[in-house]
Amino acid sequence: MRLLQKLMARRQFLISAGAASSCALISKRVTGLEPKASPTAGAAATVDVGVAKKQNYDLVKRMITSQYWRPENLAMFSGNFGLELPNAPPGMPQYFNRVDYLEYADWMTQTVKSWQVNPGYEIYGTKDPNLFWVVRECTGDVHWAGKDGKYQSRMVSRITIENGKIKHWRELSDPLSYLRAIGADVPTFHVKMDWDEVKKIKAQPVKAAPPMDKSTAASAKRLANNLAVYKQGMDYKQEAGVQTLTDNCEWRVWFLPPEMKAAYFGDEKIAINIWTDRSVLSYKYIPGAVIYETDDPTVYFTETGGAGISEWQGNNIRGRYRNRYVMFDKFENGAMVRHHEYLNPINKFNSINVSIPTFPYYF
Repeated sequence: MRLLQKLMARRQFLISAGAASSCALISKRVTGLEPKASPTAGAAATVDVGVAKKQNYDLVKRMITSQYWRPENLAMFSGNFGLELPNAPPGMPQYFNRVDYLEYADWMTQTVKSWQVNPGYEIYGTKDPNLFWVVRECTGDVHWAGKDGKYQSRMVSRITIENGKIKHWRELSDPLSYLRAIGADVPTFHVKMDWDEVKKIKAQPVKAAPPMDKSTAASAKRLANNLAVYKQGMDYKQEAGVQTLTDNCEWRVWFLPPEMKAAYFGDEKIAINIWTDRSVLSYKYIPGAVIYETDDPTVYFTETGGAGISEWQGNNIRGRYRNRYVMFDKFENGAMVRHHEYLNPINKFNSINVSIPTFPYYF
């Protein structure tokens, strides 16, 4: 029973690969840019900030729902604009200054034949009126590497505005989607599950959890503990005793390699927890995660990373494993009700010494 509780409580993010980010983590929490004004000017200053934030929101919405790379949309970006794509596939740059971005925009204009943004996109403002997070799904018909294909990926973006223009845009998407669009062969990352062990665990009695204390103090403590996993750079083995998830927590890990799933249910959920527990020999978060509070008091975004030693069962090799993440977490009474994790599967392959094909960017 203790094993079942430990396996079911332990977070699942280590079943997947991490992103190789091209910029260092910032070791301070994002804070609001509330106006510092005298009492007589306070109301007007607050109104000004609200108006500016609404204008910034509209700019972000226009950008993420359009074919932003086309010449008619260039005015949305500042003169020192930078685009960061930490999950770009091999062969494609991870950072574009304005000059590089103009080349990127020209390439996209010439090769993207159609583009659709799923209407279920989400835009989150933060305490900083110039900083926004976006989650969306996009599909397009493309002509890359001399052949027609279909591109499809979920994306999570951090967007910074300055003087009414987009100054910086950091976006994570699935690097394998570029390779699938050109018909490249993507290797398989094997997952060997122990179904006999699943039967043994299911045969053990499970004690019902006590009712959750939903008081303000208890909810605040649960929230603080959940965020402490990232902030304090905890060890993987510590998480089960710190985090609190709701019974129906929606757990997703995006951008996984072939043979892995974004979500597991029923017996597969027990099996993947066993697999993860056996495959991860050590793992620790990097201290100093950046945690972004949003305008929705129940939603947080976190930029973090970690490293350790793995021996992924089914791949028969021990290796060093590192990654970088963007975490989307939604809480209810301080307990995690929705966890979406964004990472880079290339680091998964790196940990088993397997390479993936190069993407012929700009071809």
